[in-house]
Amino acid sequence: MKLIRANIQDAKNLWKMQITAFQDLYAKYQDPETSPATETLEKTILRLKLENLMFSHRYNLARQEHLVVLGKD
Repeated sequence: MKLIRANIQDAKNLWKMQITAFQDLYAKYQDPETSPATETLEKTILRLKLENLMFSHRYNLARQEHLVVLGKD
């Protein structure tokens, strides 16, 4: 396993994983304004850009070239 710093090129994969991860909570609470399940790809990209500016980085934990876990420092 290796820890890999996420970048803008990872945005689409991160966004898809976020939607999947929060889909059940969205179905339960039906809150489109604040649910990460309804966030746009553009917002995910913007968040990644802002995190890089503020020296707060998102990381991917990869196992055999497959993304398995997300984290943030």
